[in-house]
Formats: sequence, structure tokens, C-alpha cells
Amino acid sequence: MEKITSVEFDQVSEAVSPRTAMAAVIQRGACAIHNFVTYERLQPAAELLRSQRMILDEDLEARVQRRQHMSEFAIGADDTPEILASLAGEVQAYVNRGDFVWTPNEIIAHRYEAGDFIGRHRDYTEAYGLIAVLTLDGMQDFYVELDGDDGPTKVTMRPGTLTMLRGFNGNPEMRPYHWVGRPSSQRTALSIRNMQHIWTPPRSEVSWE
Repeated sequence: MEKITSVEFDQVSEAVSPRTAMAAVIQRGACAIHNFVTYERLQPAAELLRSQRMILDEDLEARVQRRQHMSEFAIGADDTPEILASLAGEVQAYVNRGDFVWTPNEIIAHRYEAGDFIGRHRDYTEAYGLIAVLTLDGMQDFYVELDGDDGPTKVTMRPGTLTMLRGFNGNPEMRPYHWVGRPSSQRTALSIRNMQHIWTPPRSEVSWE
């Protein structure tokens, strides 16, 4: 496997192969691909999320402080909008071409209003293999603690940015810590995950941390 130094790529200036992208996730913990999908192709999904009724996920007292709006869809369900399922399928096909076996079953739609955020955390242990986040519209800073680095790496997510994180792989410590800053205006995005109850944490631990 090739040695990865950079984890931020741009499909317009230099197309990144699926194998290189997945090597970045495996070796470093994450990668970001800008212009993964064209702005025009994203807009129907972005418009849907702007107007959709979502639940408010807010807890400013928890260990992982957060504020965002979100809704959940099952991949393959009749009530999942086709435009969201199509984008998730495009992400899955790219990942699988990188010789990475991943079959997502869930889409989380996110809407961050100005000032919304999620604090430093690891994703659920139920999120198996990989977590992919596709930004539909707006901009927001993403921070991740990569393997081998002393401090966090910052990526500014924008329309078409695909951000991928190492999910649970049998060792809960291998999930990278990450967080998102407070945007100055609205951002919409999709999280695409393979949620599996394959590991039960000790009672003293929690899967969201």
C-alpha cells in the first residue's frame, strides 16, 4: 500500500484514485476530497434539506456538546428520497472501487445553521468500517486528529467535499477524534454509514464519546 502524506485532495486539480483515498483513511484515519460531486448535481438534495422538517439535536451540557438539525433515512427504504439514495450510492461505489468492502445502510441528513457545531468526539462504535460525509451546500470547518500528527488537521468543507473517517474496525481506539466548528451561514450535508451492532462496550464506556 502506498505511503500517504496528504489527506486533502481535489478532484478538479488532480483526480484522486479510490485506492489512494482509502489508503489515506486506513493509514491516517481520514481524508477529504473536494469537488467529489458537481455543485449542480448537489443542489436538488440541498434544496430538499433546506426545507425539510428535522429534529433538533441539541445538548450544551453533555460531554459532547452539539447543536444541529437532523433526520434519518434507511438506504433501500421506500420513503428515502431518490436523490439522497443516489448520492449515497455514488459514494459507496467510489469506496468499493478502492478495494474497501463497505455496504452503508443509513443516511443522516444534517442542517447546521449559523453558529451550530459538534464538539470533539469519536463516532459510534456501531458505525462499522467507514463514515462518509458529503457536504451539499454551505461551508464549515472540520477538524480531525490524524494518526502520527501532534495536533488537529483543519479542512474547510464546501459544496461537493467528501470527508471520510475510519469507522469501527474491531479496536475502538482506532476511531479518530474530530469536531466541526461554527459556520457563519447554513450548511447541509449527508452522513453515510453502515450501522451494525457488532461490539458491546463495557458498562463503564459509551459508544459516543
